[in-house]
Amino acid sequence: MAELGLSDNAGGEKHGYRFTLAGTLSAYSISAVPVTSDQAHPRTFFSDQSLVIRESYGKAAATVNSPTVRTVSANYR
Repeated sequence: MAELGLSDNAGGEKHGYRFTLAGTLSAYSISAVPVTSDQAHPRTFFSDQSLVIRESYGKAAATVNSPTVRTVSANYR
């Protein structure tokens, strides 16, 4: 799997974030938090079965009540 770039995903980490998945028979949630806490402005992410991605800046992790991630304009790409 290493040739596909998936080996680090198996450990729950990718691009400096640790991913945590929790679920039941009817719902799930996934969060992504920085692996290191030395970032000046850490950003965390949260999503669930609604497929809405939410973000939080600062020490508090993103939750279902956090603001949604702003969309990227076509000009930014």
